[in-house]
Amino acid sequence: QELYVLFVSQSRRQDYDQKTLAQLLDQGFRLGVFKGTDYGQQTMALINNLKYQEQITAQTKQASNYRMLSGNRLDGFIQEYSEYRYHQEQNPEAYAQQVVPLMPINTIHQHVLFSRHSVHSKVVEDFNQGLEHIIANGQYREIFTRWGAQAWMLPQHLVNNQSPQPATAPQ
Repeated sequence: QELYVLFVSQSRRQDYDQKTLAQLLDQGFRLGVFKGTDYGQQTMALINNLKYQEQITAQTKQASNYRMLSGNRLDGFIQEYSEYRYHQEQNPEAYAQQVVPLMPINTIHQHVLFSRHSVHSKVVEDFNQGLEHIIANGQYREIFTRWGAQAWMLPQHLVNNQSPQPATAPQ
């Protein structure tokens, strides 16, 4: 799963707690987004609403949103959580001290696809068995936790201790 999260400045987080994205935008919140990204139906409706047009900035580079937040030209930005973790590792002082996740925006399910022309169905079966094994022994959840996932960020199947939908064999 890809988890999109609204990130804000550490120093302003308390100003935004317990508010929805719509409430924040109604209060003049300046939002940075990544151009061409689909954040889900509800969020896209807000982003495309002419009422908020002056408050929303679409960037072509993820790092631009961080710079604009640091320069007080944005109040927050939406970014995929693993991208945040990558930047946090590259520049720990800046990210860990200044940028914090505020709320999840959307989760997009990722799928593993296998070519029916070049992948034998046994590979798909082995993949599904391996995935179920690391979920059962806790390694899958540990990977999410190692990368800084908090409870609300975990895929629902991990919260419920269930396996995700298995991949299907090529037809």
